Amino acid sequence: EAERYHSKLFPEFSSGKRLLDVLLSSGHIVDWISSRTLTIRQMMTSLTCNSDVVLTARVTRATSHPTNDGQFLFSEYGLDVTRVFRSPAKSSIADGVAALLVRPGGALVIEGTRVRAGTDDFPELEIGPTYVLFAKYLPVTGALKSVQWGTFETQGDRVIPTGNALNASDVDVHSGLSLRSFTEMLQKAASGCKVA
Repeated sequence: EAERYHSKLFPEFSSGKRLLDVLLSSGHIVDWISSRTLTIRQMMTSLTCNSDVVLTARVTRATSHPTNDGQFLFSEYGLDVTRVFRSPAKSSIADGVAALLVRPGGALVIEGTRVRAGTDDFPELEIGPTYVLFAKYLPVTGALKSVQWGTFETQGDRVIPTGNALNASDVDVHSGLSLRSFTEMLQKAASGCKVA
């Protein structure tokens, strides 16, 4: 079962306590915050070459589940892929196809209580918007697993970082980048990476 496999993908988010016990006793939301300083070109090259898949897609649905150990949540997002910049030959990821993305964090109701867990590096995605996503390909299920800092939302002709996706020294994180410049950087980075 794909969900069971996906629930084991995020051991780095385990706290040693069951999520339900922690959240119901304190209402605590788990955060993991990192910082780094690179230029946008360095970030795009690193993200692109360290990802199996780089694409733009519209989020069509979201479902959250507890991780295998019950200590965190993860979400599965349905995607309508609009453009693929990088993808392994063994995958079926292509323009115009549906795909499934898994990432840590999410929200659900457990025993009548709304439970939410997340990190700044993997903010929850909204249904409807189009995102630029960097991911690892999971051949066992055919799904994609989000890469840390690899989520950007497109807003008109701009690409805006989500969460801690961008802490580049040469970009204003509030105004983002032009979609055209961002796309050109992705194409150049993808052409310089070894074959996925």
